Amino acid sequence: MCSWIQIAASPSFAGAIGCVPEGDRPIGASCVHGALGPETGYDNCVLGAVCVGDGAAAICRAFCDPAAATSTCASSETCTTDPGVGGDGSPGMPMLGACAPT
Repeated sequence: MCSWIQIAASPSFAGAIGCVPEGDRPIGASCVHGALGPETGYDNCVLGAVCVGDGAAAICRAFCDPAAATSTCASSETCTTDPGVGGDGSPGMPMLGACAPT
């Protein structure tokens, strides 16, 4: 599956989209990231989800497109960007979002 891979956290977040093993944590469940790096920086969420947050507060959220005209999030959620998930939309960087409760 393809997902966001965290490569660095300092001096700013950096990452890439890449192929990673599918995790077993469903949307809404707690999750963890592997160690930062291109081969290890992925999370343990299921296909279509990404781990948002750190430590005990990290949770699997559904991926979404913050630039889409219509949201793919549930009616009680909104598509938001997070510095640890996806790029900033600059040339060559993807802009990814995650569904979060409103």
